[in-house]
Amino acid sequence: MRGAVFFLLALKYLLRYRRRYLFLFFALSFGFGIVTFITSVRDGMDFNLHGSAQSHYAGDIVATGYEKGLSHHLGTGEIAGILEAVKAAGLRPARQVLRTHWGNKGTLYYNGVSLNLKYIIGVDWDT
Repeated sequence: MRGAVFFLLALKYLLRYRRRYLFLFFALSFGFGIVTFITSVRDGMDFNLHGSAQSHYAGDIVATGYEKGLSHHLGTGEIAGILEAVKAAGLRPARQVLRTHWGNKGTLYYNGVSLNLKYIIGVDWDT
C-alpha cells in the first residue's frame, strides 16, 4: 500500500514539473549521443590503426634474426623454435608468412638493370 502511494506521489510530481524533466531528458540524451559518437570514432581509428600496423609490419608477431655471412634470415631450427614459443604462449595466429629481411643489402634485378634497395622488409623473394 505504501509503495503505491509513493508511486502515485512521484507520478504527480513528475507530471507537475514535466517541462523541467523534459529539458533534463533532452540534455542527457544529447550528452549521451556526443559520448557515443566520440567513442565510436575512437574505436574506428583504433581498428584502422591496428589494421595498418598489421599490414605494414607483416602482422602482430615479427621475428627477425641474423646469420653470419651475407644472408639475413633465420635458419630452420630457429623458425621452429619461434613457432613453438608462439604455441606455448597460447597465441593462435590466423596465418603465418615467412619472409626475408635483407636490410640494406637488397638488390633488385629487372630487365638487365640492378637497383640497390634500402631496408627491404617483408618481401617474399621466392614467390
